Amino acid sequence: MQLGDNAGDFYHTLLVTGRRGEELLLSAHSNDVYNRPLSAYDAPIARVLHIEGVRFNVENSCFQGLYEGERLPLS
Repeated sequence: MQLGDNAGDFYHTLLVTGRRGEELLLSAHSNDVYNRPLSAYDAPIARVLHIEGVRFNVENSCFQGLYEGERLPLS
């Protein structure tokens, strides 16, 4: 989800991480926000982005195991 001003400029991007009834719950790293209700934001406009997937090359990556769903070793 992106929040915008009256000029149509979008200035903040958040992830939808849950629902409480009909209310969307949002999270963001910039303000260390986790499951904050959309109604707590004072933004004139909002738009929803739906990411369906991603494509990238993982050959010889140090994250190969992570991409394949393996757990990271705990020390």
